[in-house]
Amino acid sequence: MSVVLSVRLGRSLVGDVARLRDSARNLTEDQLRNVVGRLRRGEQVDVTADMTRLAFVHHEMARLGDAFFALQVTAVDLAAEDVRLHSSISDVFVNLARRSQALVQRQLGLLNRWSVMRRTRGA
Repeated sequence: MSVVLSVRLGRSLVGDVARLRDSARNLTEDQLRNVVGRLRRGEQVDVTADMTRLAFVHHEMARLGDAFFALQVTAVDLAAEDVRLHSSISDVFVNLARRSQALVQRQLGLLNRWSVMRRTRGA
């Protein structure tokens, strides 16, 4: 009886660990890339709706699964913040480029007027 219980307990623990491992692999290989890609395209992402919470047999594994879920949510939140930061920095550079272009156009206008005034005075 002891051996049967040990085998069943071992199998359920192995199943829990396998689900946790698969979830970690899915997060690193698929979910983060997918979420970052969607954020870069400007889509809204609901972190908790897109993440799946795993079900575990054992209480300690369930607590570990909850901690891993919190880690997943934090990782996606940080990825979203990173995308927002890059977008803000990009906006700053676009604004600077527009201002520089406006200054150059203003300087060209001044140079053209100066050149025309110089030609009319010299003639």
